[in-house]
Amino acid sequence: MDGSRDWRLSGQEKYLFGATLIPSDYTRDRVLIDSPWENDQCEFCRAEFLKENFPDVLHHGYRTANGLHWICSDCFRDFHAMFLWKVASHPDAPTR
Repeated sequence: MDGSRDWRLSGQEKYLFGATLIPSDYTRDRVLIDSPWENDQCEFCRAEFLKENFPDVLHHGYRTANGLHWICSDCFRDFHAMFLWKVASHPDAPTR
């Protein structure tokens, strides 16, 4: 995939290139306590991660170790080679 023309790319390499990502169930507990946000979005396509069961929200994805950056499965598949991501195992990894 030639990511140079993909609308989802907007400088994420500055903080996600070579990152280790953990496949995880989404939970708000990983976000900083003082965060004003009630949800997270995919760093690329802006798909919404929520703990609640609403239509069109994600409940599983890939996160950075600190839980501040989330990536949906589709964007992970599309960009993992370009960003040289490593995948770490984690106890709450979604089953496939």
